[in-house]
Amino acid sequence: MIAAIMTRNPHCVRRAQKRLAYGALLALLLVAGISQPMAQPYDLVIANGRVMDPETGLDAVRHIGIIDGTIRAVGEAPLEGHEIVDATGLVVAPGFIDTNIANPSREVNQVRVFDGVTTALWMESAPSDVSSWYVKQREAVINYGTAVGYWQARLAVMGDSTLEGEAKWKKMEHGKATEAQLAAIIEVLDTGLAEGALGIGVALEYIPAATQAEIVDVFRLAARYDAPVHIHMRGWGYDDERVLSYGDLYEVFGGAIATDADIHILHFNASYTDWTPIGLDLIARAQARGLPVTADVYPYSFGGCAVGAAFFDDWESYPDDYFSTKLQLAATGEWLTKEKFRALRASNEEVYVLCHESTEEVVRLALQSPSMTMIASDGGGSSHPRTAGTFSRVLGHYVREEGVLTLMAALGKMTIAPARHLQKRVPGMSRKGRVQVGADADLVVFDPDTITDRSTVLDPLMPSIGMHLVVVNGTPVVRDGILQEDVLPGRPIRALRR
Repeated sequence: MIAAIMTRNPHCVRRAQKRLAYGALLALLLVAGISQPMAQPYDLVIANGRVMDPETGLDAVRHIGIIDGTIRAVGEAPLEGHEIVDATGLVVAPGFIDTNIANPSREVNQVRVFDGVTTALWMESAPSDVSSWYVKQREAVINYGTAVGYWQARLAVMGDSTLEGEAKWKKMEHGKATEAQLAAIIEVLDTGLAEGALGIGVALEYIPAATQAEIVDVFRLAARYDAPVHIHMRGWGYDDERVLSYGDLYEVFGGAIATDADIHILHFNASYTDWTPIGLDLIARAQARGLPVTADVYPYSFGGCAVGAAFFDDWESYPDDYFSTKLQLAATGEWLTKEKFRALRASNEEVYVLCHESTEEVVRLALQSPSMTMIASDGGGSSHPRTAGTFSRVLGHYVREEGVLTLMAALGKMTIAPARHLQKRVPGMSRKGRVQVGADADLVVFDPDTITDRSTVLDPLMPSIGMHLVVVNGTPVVRDGILQEDVLPGRPIRALRR
């Protein structure tokens, strides 16, 4: 357990005056390149922890001093603080940046913090009205941000609002955009980027009617804004034995070459399944030639989606045993039959199923590959255990138990890699994902020997264990492994608006 020592100065005015003087002196020292600990106490000190900073490679016992949500000291000498947390025997790392979440809510984010997430970004099926979304996210547990969503933009232009349930988006998913409709879709995306969206989220597999020319137009718009495209690749179909084609990855490469857009492939292991080894080699070769393509992985051999999704349009051609071995109702854990699936499709209800398309071998291969630059959950709501357990599962199962990758390598894919990926578009991300003087004080303190995911199919929001302290912008939201209720220090992550 963390030992926390609290001392409070009752003379608030005097304390504020001291802090102003201290801040001015600190600024002079930083300009001069000096980062020595100061005599005045810090707001929060994390003492004696094993500090791991993936950007610099620092892995040593250090003391961290925080003032006004910013790291002001990282050194070997003990520091004075109004609050001192003893992290002896624990790892202190940058807070984790999850670049693929959906439908954020306070309740779900209060679970995410036990997985070490201090920044959660909606980068796939994101909203089309960016400004309104940011207004609704105020008073947040963790930092938040969003892309502008291509699926939602297409729905706004081509959807049928007179219908209910999944029927309202069928016309959009299966309709080819006219020239006027495409112009309107691009305008929605352009407006979102101008309002500060982090990038464009493209859930392409769920829009089979979208042409390659349409996608190139979307990529070209993103390139104009130096905004990344986070893409769920198109499913190009399977042969009679359900073997995937290369086509979806080639489409991504072609779009990047044609437009110079920065393309990020979402949950690659879930999309490419058995072909992941070939795909990893192709991505590595593309990256070696300077193509702006990155990718992420999540540590589960199964994904999920709604039964009515375009992903399943050819379901009648699937063999009977596919349903009983691959598809599982998220709500109950029940394995399906073809007849049950038929009934669910006909119901027009949004029923979520788990798709067991991949293997543990594929997950391990993707996690350890340098081509998979990031780890992201693809989690939203309570339909899949990845929402609550992604990062702890990597650290506990794949780092500690399996030795698939080192602790430092795993932390790098959770912190500095996503920060660097976004900082061209969002300069403020240059202060995230780091344990360095001047960085935002988003920090996690965890026990590498006990951190473990506990979320399951039947209890997908069961919090992970092993996180002792989680700090967001200098404020503890988890202390001694306990959530601090009604503590809301999260801030918006947003690009500059035009």
